[in-house]
Amino acid sequence: MRSFHFFPTLRAELDTMFFHKGDDLARGRLCMLTQSIMCNISANLTGGAFYTGFLLGNDIDITDIGLITALPYLASLLSIFSPAILEHFAKRKWLLAGTRMLYYFINIVGLTLMPMLVHDKGMKVFWFGVIVLLGNSINFLFTSGYSVWHLNFIPDNVRAGFFSIQQFVNNLMGCGTAVVAGIAADSLAGSPYQLTIITGLRYAGFLFAVADVVILCIPREFPYLSSAHKVRLSDVFRLPLKHKKFVATISFYCLLCVINNLPSGVLNAYLLSTVHISYTQINLINVCYCLFVLAVSSHWQRLIRRMGWLRVFGLTTLLMVPTHFMYMLLQPGNALWLFTLLRFIQHAVGVGQNITASNLPFLNMPMEDRTNYVSFFNLIANLTLWLCITLGTWFVSLIGDFVLVLGPMHFDGMQLLFFIVACLSAGTFLLAKVLAPRLEPRNT
Repeated sequence: MRSFHFFPTLRAELDTMFFHKGDDLARGRLCMLTQSIMCNISANLTGGAFYTGFLLGNDIDITDIGLITALPYLASLLSIFSPAILEHFAKRKWLLAGTRMLYYFINIVGLTLMPMLVHDKGMKVFWFGVIVLLGNSINFLFTSGYSVWHLNFIPDNVRAGFFSIQQFVNNLMGCGTAVVAGIAADSLAGSPYQLTIITGLRYAGFLFAVADVVILCIPREFPYLSSAHKVRLSDVFRLPLKHKKFVATISFYCLLCVINNLPSGVLNAYLLSTVHISYTQINLINVCYCLFVLAVSSHWQRLIRRMGWLRVFGLTTLLMVPTHFMYMLLQPGNALWLFTLLRFIQHAVGVGQNITASNLPFLNMPMEDRTNYVSFFNLIANLTLWLCITLGTWFVSLIGDFVLVLGPMHFDGMQLLFFIVACLSAGTFLLAKVLAPRLEPRNT
């Protein structure tokens, strides 16, 4: 029962982090937390399984869904121009707010309206791609500005606790909303009205996106430190690449991106159309994550203090390996219990993995020129996401109807992809174990 001692820990951390009257840092953290709730509710209503269902309902097949899902990460290439734009502004709040609102409008409202105007399947795929690429191009030109601004509010001594609390409230509010919406969508399964429900959820998600932008305008802006007066585009690469520990640390984040996202472009479509898992089951399992945050977050934080960020990160990748093998065994007949079991294991381990992964970009990031470091990180991480989602989609498409038969076991392209992911997870654990002593900050 000791695991549930996180309840008083949560209350103490909330008191410490958010309820200091007149404290700009605490007020900033409270705005960050509230904004992330709005953002996650919006993302759960417009993304994930509902986004896949929206595309499926508009005659987009599984391969095209994977390619469309990968496009935002291709747009991340534009993040190299972010410092060259942002460093010209001593105050960036309203520029960031305006571009974020434009991104949400294009990516949610524009994407929702397009199928009403275009009816040819091939043209739908084309215009889905154009809208997704346009909206995300705007987003990646400016989104690093928020990371640099908000990093002031989460100094090292509160970062692990903040990430834990953020995980809990985001999941509770975002996935909780999605559960209710999923029940409504499942109640109309097989009916043309199901797509109507999913479309309505997208408009509701836009309202929460607007709230996200409004809340982001509230915190105080601090001066942005820079080591040079002249902004150079090459600094996005030159400065981070000189800092070997920073590059090595974010390389582990990129490995995690590969592990988590090789199957992600086609996973929801596979679960919905092949394994026949319902929206309700997916979202109900997702919302249970907040219970695991309550139960095990304090244990993961203690383990981080004892072992260090990278060692714990590596341990979580090893503990995820059995779940990848369980995905290989997933079939319509066992989906109810096996999918629930493997996702619960992923929840328990994922609490520690998400806490450590959230801090990897900042673990060895210098204090100066952070816009360049964040832009470099966003570029490399999202380019990795684009490549691995595209490769995963290509792999499943290449395998096609081929099924590997090993005795009584049958493995399709999706299941073979999870075998590759399991091997990568084990390899990441070994690499983290070897390199952690050289990369872990001494004050951890």
